[in-house]
Amino acid sequence: MALIGNKIRCGKVEKIMNVTNAEFEYMKEYISKNLVSLLMTESGMDMKRALDTLYGSETFSKLSDPESGLFFQSPRYVFSYLKDELNQKDSKAFADALPQK
Repeated sequence: MALIGNKIRCGKVEKIMNVTNAEFEYMKEYISKNLVSLLMTESGMDMKRALDTLYGSETFSKLSDPESGLFFQSPRYVFSYLKDELNQKDSKAFADALPQK
């Protein structure tokens, strides 16, 4: 059984949490499923676009990194990061589309 060491800092207290690779994958997939559902219901995306959006995001890269600890968070909390990331990308795309002076 392989263990993933993960440090979570809470103020000055540092906790060490260990999960197996299978547990990590389960938690990541659980959050991913919920993120796709949230993208579909709150952003009006179809399933393919929601999956493409999630898997192409920096948020998913962080979720896939056990050291980030993001897999310990609630799907709604992670979704707030994903929404912020998408809003930043939209703002940048809009700015890039403006005529240059």
